[in-house]
Amino acid sequence: MEQAVTPFRAFIESVPGLSPGESQERARGLLPGRVAQSSLRWWSPDQALPDSLSFLLVGVAVWSGYDMNLLDHLDRAVAGGARPDTPVYVFDADSCASAEEFERIIPGMGFVHHTPVVGYWEDGRLVEKACGFHGRQIVARLFGIDEQLLHQRITAAS
Repeated sequence: MEQAVTPFRAFIESVPGLSPGESQERARGLLPGRVAQSSLRWWSPDQALPDSLSFLLVGVAVWSGYDMNLLDHLDRAVAGGARPDTPVYVFDADSCASAEEFERIIPGMGFVHHTPVVGYWEDGRLVEKACGFHGRQIVARLFGIDEQLLHQRITAAS
């Protein structure tokens, strides 16, 4: 019997016996494995950029209900065949400690005020970049996802 895959949105839930900070650290540690179980691909800022000519790079924070909601919808879209020529790479935005690190990854990004951090490369060139609300708009448009679904913030159950 196939085991159900935990949705990304489960990462924002607190873990009994752990402080909120410990729950977030645990989620950060589990994120690469969860991405590996999805139709998305894991990438880390200490690696070279993906060698695909066209790709989407999405930096998320496990503590953001918006970001985990986005990953659930994006995973479904990619698994359903949206843009099979455009692999989607995910990274932990909290692993970037400075504006310079984001700038090195996505040139011209500027100040990152909210996650997700999104860069879209086409034919080997960075053609779109944005963060927060505007980053979610890029993802929605490229992958045919209802934009309103991506702008919903998922909160932990009380």
